This record gives sequence, structure tokens and C-alpha cells, in this order.
Amino acid sequence: MACGGGKQGARPVRSPCGHSLHLPQLPVPRGAHRRARHRRVVRDLVASCSRGCLRHGGTRATLPHPSRRIHIQPGRSRRHPQSLRRTDIHADGVVAACTRCGGCDRAAHIGSSVAQGARQGGVAGLGRHLVGARVATRREIQKSLRTTFEPGPRWWAKRGLLRARQALHVPTLLGGARLHKPVFIVGAPRSGTSLLFAILRSSGRLAHWPGEAHEVWEAYYHPALRGWDSNVLEASDVTPESAAYIRRQFLLIAGSRRHLIDKTPRNSLRFGFLEAVFPDARYVYLQRDGRENVNSLINAWRTPRYRTYKLEEPHSIPGVDPSWWKFVLYPGWRDDTAAPLEVVCAKQWAICNEHALAAAKTIPSERWTEVRYEDLVDDPEPVIGRVMEALELPYEEGVRRRARATTTTPINVVTPPERGKWRKENPAAIESILPLVEPTMEALGYPLE
Repeated sequence: MACGGGKQGARPVRSPCGHSLHLPQLPVPRGAHRRARHRRVVRDLVASCSRGCLRHGGTRATLPHPSRRIHIQPGRSRRHPQSLRRTDIHADGVVAACTRCGGCDRAAHIGSSVAQGARQGGVAGLGRHLVGARVATRREIQKSLRTTFEPGPRWWAKRGLLRARQALHVPTLLGGARLHKPVFIVGAPRSGTSLLFAILRSSGRLAHWPGEAHEVWEAYYHPALRGWDSNVLEASDVTPESAAYIRRQFLLIAGSRRHLIDKTPRNSLRFGFLEAVFPDARYVYLQRDGRENVNSLINAWRTPRYRTYKLEEPHSIPGVDPSWWKFVLYPGWRDDTAAPLEVVCAKQWAICNEHALAAAKTIPSERWTEVRYEDLVDDPEPVIGRVMEALELPYEEGVRRRARATTTTPINVVTPPERGKWRKENPAAIESILPLVEPTMEALGYPLE
């Protein structure tokens, strides 16, 4: 894209650094809902540059009628005149303005995504292209982060109950209450976190989001907003806006009388972030033999379930759907987009556990509890009793019954649990990745046979 010139029919936009840009315009949306979405897109574009090239310098946006213009004034990035409903979005102009004044990468990424989505189908194309990005509607964000891609009546019923529960707790939120000692189950994916979560959430003292709360955790941190880097988040990534949003969403679930319990394996890469948002959080860290865990990951990758991220560019991992990445995005994942599946799974297991082991050295022991998957499966009642004691919660009869039931009713499994299953299902693959998992297995105290 160059300054001056431009396509026929394009209207000029002047960036804060003085460049006159001739850019294609988007069609004006019709209908109140679409106009509202249009305004949100403009708002987020204007507010997205961390250095304020748009917020403080101001930029001009040309309206469909050549005699009408608005000026986004310094310090008023979140004010929207009614006439803004009829503006066209100059996405490329935002990119150019941010780039020339040294603006943030996030603004450039958002702007380029908006421009591409717009060229592919106007405002409707924008929503389709920016799945998971904040500049799309909140509905699109949440839809992209759900773990159920084809929801049925039961799923929608749970969703309705969730919203009703949140509505009931609005007075609690307005009263200034906050979450007290939330509980986070962490561990590598397929390490048994779903099993532990299913047992603990039966406690009347614990409230939970239905399923994994990706739409909460990643509303501001979806990989699409971060250049598809990884799921790693540090304390420095926390912003007042994102922290308030996460606390608010979970408080509306738990209220002021119950603790929150959350199970999100991707949070195994986010301990610094979690500590910054919830300084009094308590953690239950689930460990599992690396060979068994990687075997389970391999099997899960090969099923149609567990789709996590639809990639912008397909990967070349053999034997699986190239359009989807499953489970965690670890640092350096792009280097493994053509690697054998077992290598990807081994790194997912090892990196999650390495982050957890590092966090265990800094988080006080009274807020950290470790559980072996093997112990949980073999004899769940005493294990759960120890966890409830560590969480300072009563060991209710309902929790005991749920723990006993898991010995006969497997939860979230691809194949029934069995010791040494990797030797029957993927022996060659597991043998080949032992050098990748052995150091972490030794650190966890698992013997190498």
C-alpha cells in the first residue's frame, strides 16, 4: 500500500504523520445490530495502539457523504458521535498510521486483519475473518473459543443456566465483592485434569464455568491477537482492562459465598499471569507418566474431537487434520508444523510440566498441591480427601460419591484407562520420543523402566 495514488473511488485519509492515503472503503452497514458492530470495530481500532498515535494524534475518517467528516479527537478514543454509525472503516489507514509513528504490533495486526476481512466480504467478512479477535463481535469471540463446536439442546440449556446465574450475581458485582482464593487445576492436557475437575466441582462450596473457560481467558489474549506466538502469558501481559474482565466474569459465576474452580490446561503456561490477576489463587497440579500422557495426546489428536485453533496456514503434521491445532500452543510450535505427531505431543507434555515445576519453586507451598494421576485412578477417595484438606474445604458426601463413581465411569477418555497402554497402542512412537520426555519424567520422580 502506497501513499497518494490509490484505487478509483477511494477517499483520502490523512494519518497523524501527515501522509494522505487513498484507500478502499467498506460498505455502510444497515440495521442497528450491524451499525453497533461497526462502531465497536472503529472503537477498538482507535484504542489499539499502545503509543497512542491514534488516541493522541487523532486521525480523520471520511464519511460516505463527501461533505461530512468526523475527527477522532485526542483523548476521546472511546467517544462515538452518532454520525460514526455511517462511517467507512479505513483499516489500511490505521495500519499505515500506526506503522509510520512506531505504533504497536497489535494495532497493525488488527488493522491488517480488518482490511483483509473487509476485502473478503465487507462487514460480514470482517466478522468471519477475525475469529477470536477483540475487534470482532463478542459473540464471534466466544463462539471461536468454545470447546463444543456443534452444540445441542443440553449444551444450550447449560448456557442458559450460566447466564441466569451470572444475572443473579450482578448485585454482588455492583457491591464491590471479589473472588476469594480461586482454585486452578493445572497440568498437561490429557493428564487427568478433566477427571479431577469432575470430582471437585461436585462440592457445594465450589462454582465453575461450564467446561473450560477459554472464552474468558483468551478474550484479550487469543493467539490471533498476539501474532500466533504461543499460549504463554506473563505478569507483564496483564492490563487493567483484561484483569477486570476476567475477575468480573468469574465473580458472576461464583458470587461472594463460593470459591471458583477452573480447569484449563493452557493455564499451565500462564502462572505469572495467574498470579498477577489472582494473587491468592490456589493450585492443584496434576502429574502423569510422560509415556502414558503422550500416548493419550497422540490418540486425541487423531480423533475429530479436541479442536483448539483453526490456523491461518495449515500445518503438515502427518496423520491429522491440517486445518486445526489441538491442545496447547507451546513456544516454538511453528518449527514443528511438519514434525511427527509424537514429537509435537511430547513437547506439549514436557513444556507444560516444565512451566509447572518452575512455578512450584516460587508459589508458596500452602497454595500448591500436587496429585499423581495414577494415585487418583487407583484410589481416588483418599487423594481427593487430601486435596480438599489442602483447599480448606469440607469433604462432602457428594464429593465422596463422585470420587467412588469414577472407578467405574471413565471421564473424557478416548479409550478406557489402562496401565502400560502405550505399549499396545503406540510403542514405536513413544520409544522414539523418550529422549524428549526423560528429563522431565526424572524431575517429576517417574522411574524409567
